[in-house]
Parts: sequence; structure tokens; C-alpha cells
Amino acid sequence: MKKPFCLLLVACASLAVPAHAAPKTVITSLPFAITTAGTYVLKSDLNCPSGVDGIHITADADGPIILDLDGHTITGPGDEYTAGVTIGNISVTAPLPDTYPITVRNGILKNFTAGVFVSIATATGAVAYASDITLSHLEIDASTAENSFAISFYHVNSSTVKGCTLGHDSTSI
Repeated sequence: MKKPFCLLLVACASLAVPAHAAPKTVITSLPFAITTAGTYVLKSDLNCPSGVDGIHITADADGPIILDLDGHTITGPGDEYTAGVTIGNISVTAPLPDTYPITVRNGILKNFTAGVFVSIATATGAVAYASDITLSHLEIDASTAENSFAISFYHVNSSTVKGCTLGHDSTSI
């Protein structure tokens, strides 16, 4: 009697756990664009070249996105108008709001004009609202460039910032 019960438990347990989890995409250099759903992980500390954002997450991806800095640091060039992580999209046509959650977590962003910049807009000026953005356990220290800030949520609603530390040079959230 006990054997069939044990087999039933093993069968149920194997159904509850997927045979294979989706692979994580490892980020090894910057700049880096995230355009599809998935989990993205930094392999090591990375430096961002001058004049570009470190990581750009397209808000119109086809599913949830997790960017896990895995305890690593992304260091910017200190240039004006650069961001460690940008979430949004700019298109010529109608704006596309994000329809899936986007999470950025577990690391350090430093020496950018903006640590995290979130905005969805178009070349024509039309606006959509980003939502379900979560920033978790980040340390953000903006550059000393004029008008630097740690986090910029522009046209964002229903989103969360938790467990983040903003450095001494950061002027706004």
C-alpha cells in the first residue's frame, strides 16, 4: 500500500517543478539592450563607455523582465545625460506602455547622471504610463555632473522602490 502512495507523491512533485528552468542571459559588457522577456544577470563589475546608457530595457517586451545585478557594480563615465539603467521605448508611432512587470535588483549603479531612468514617450511627444516597475536593493550614487539624480520615474504609476540606498551626490528621486 505504501509504494503506490510514494509513487504518487513523486509523480506530483515532478509535475510541480519544471523539467528545466529558463536559462538566464549573462551580461558581460556594456552597453546592453534587453528587448525580450527573461532573466538577465551581471557576470562581474562592469564599466560603461562614455556617451551611452549602461543597460536599456525596452518596455514593450513580450513578457516579464528581471535584471539582477547579482551584487555587482555598473560604473558610468560621469558624463551628462547617461543612465545606468533606462526603461522605456521611443518610437515614431503611438507609445507602447509596458504590459509585463520589470524588476531591477541587487547591485550598485554609480557615476551616471541618472542611476535609473524610466520614461515611455514617442518622437511625436505622445505619452504612455509605465507601470509595475520594481527597483529593489540597489545602491545608487549619481555622478557629480549638474542635474544628476538617483531615480527618475517620468509618467510612471503602480510601481515600487524598496530597500534602495541613494548616495550623497544624488539630488532627487
